Amino acid sequence: MQHGDIKLAQICSIIASDEKCHETAYIKIAEKLFPNDMEIASVDMMRRKISMPAHLMYDGHDHNLFDHFAMVASRIGVYTARDCGEIVEPLVAKWKVEKLTGLTSEGREAQGYV
Repeated sequence: MQHGDIKLAQICSIIASDEKCHETAYIKIAEKLFPNDMEIASVDMMRRKISMPAHLMYDGHDHNLFDHFAMVASRIGVYTARDCGEIVEPLVAKWKVEKLTGLTSEGREAQGYV
């Protein structure tokens, strides 16, 4: 390692590995729900916006702590709307969402939204 802390790199590696396990599980679950239920659930999440557990952050003073954190993270490029798109777009392509057939009317509406 040229720069940085070895322990921090190890911690980040463990976290990344755990996140990959979550991703794999979510993808397998989602694939069981296709086509209608997953389309509808995906759109529902997009409309409501996905909230991470960190939205519960509270330091005992600032009730908007997560909002402030999220604004700073976006401003400095840690996690932006573009990042979110880069996560969603490959899934939409993998599942060939635009080519799904046999959807209910609600499923077709959701397909159009995605």
